[in-house]
Amino acid sequence: MMNLDSRETEYLLFVLQCAVKGKKAGEPPEGIDWQAFFELAKKQEVYSMVAQSVDFKYLPPDIAGNLNDYSKSELVRLIAMQNELKAIESELEEKGIKYMLLKGAVIRNYYPKQSMRQMSDIDIMYDADKKDSLIGIMENRGYKKMSFGGNSDDFTKPPYYTFEFHRELFKSEYGFCPDFSFVWDNARQVQNSFEYQMSAEDLYLHHIAHMYKHCMLGGFGIRFLIDTYLIVSKEQKNWNRDYINKKLAGFSLLDFEEQVRRIAFAVMDGAALNEKDAEFFNEKVGFGIYGNQRVGIELMYNEFKDKKGSTSVFSFALYRLFPSMEFMKREYPVLNKKPYLLWFYYILRLLSKSSGALKKAKRELKTVKEISKDKNK
Repeated sequence: MMNLDSRETEYLLFVLQCAVKGKKAGEPPEGIDWQAFFELAKKQEVYSMVAQSVDFKYLPPDIAGNLNDYSKSELVRLIAMQNELKAIESELEEKGIKYMLLKGAVIRNYYPKQSMRQMSDIDIMYDADKKDSLIGIMENRGYKKMSFGGNSDDFTKPPYYTFEFHRELFKSEYGFCPDFSFVWDNARQVQNSFEYQMSAEDLYLHHIAHMYKHCMLGGFGIRFLIDTYLIVSKEQKNWNRDYINKKLAGFSLLDFEEQVRRIAFAVMDGAALNEKDAEFFNEKVGFGIYGNQRVGIELMYNEFKDKKGSTSVFSFALYRLFPSMEFMKREYPVLNKKPYLLWFYYILRLLSKSSGALKKAKRELKTVKEISKDKNK
């Protein structure tokens, strides 16, 4: 875990501070556990930043080799993903599908070098009326459907291509579903194309709301804070802060945004955190890019208990495998007109799950068993 009191965290933050300013990090503190430092960089998914800022002469040969290998592999993946994105964009243009890049695909432009900003996938918002055309494009390119539910249509293709096409930016989840339909109205159309660019204000609003969603479900990594620091540093002199604050107030995120912005600037400028912010950092940032996943699973389990009045792990497993009709209608809108096809779509949903999703489900069930056991002590 990333802890503010450890040498490894202290030096990792220093290296990241140097990276965002385009500088090389200096000599590390004595007694640093280099394997722990490397594991922190991996867990936070910032090893590309570290590799471009740390001075390799200070690293043990094995750590330097591993860091170099990881960063080079990430660079190869980034270049391949970028080339694939260009090809997909070309086909979106041919089919007349409006689209807008989201999240890291845009935020990486704020970094001193795009290669510093790692991404596990590429997120794109598109015109949902063109869904059939989009599916045709991706299937013709050899992609496998991951899901066609919630608020996005997701596709994957070996060795590492993953694209998430969003119809809406959020889906109803634990009471947090801000309406971001306004982003199309504020977006700028790229001349003579079907590409749209989200306004700087809306990009930041979506970034904060996305961070909050992760926070609800267990936390987020240091990269979210770095993104916050870089976006605000570049845009705050030009954007409409009254508009941002009004939207944040509507989402009930004013206090959250203020705190994460304060922490981001303190961490990236090397300032001390007050006790409250340090506690928030350790709890919400310390567990890595995906946060403390037990928190999110416990939230789901508690919601299940409130709805069903059952604490049975088996019942919870069935609930997750065969969710409510309301959920399934959101996942598969055809059920609104043909509810009798429910079991067909239950089977389709199960068959469409990737091996990674099945492994995740097993881990989730194991965690629920642990939570249930702890509560019954």
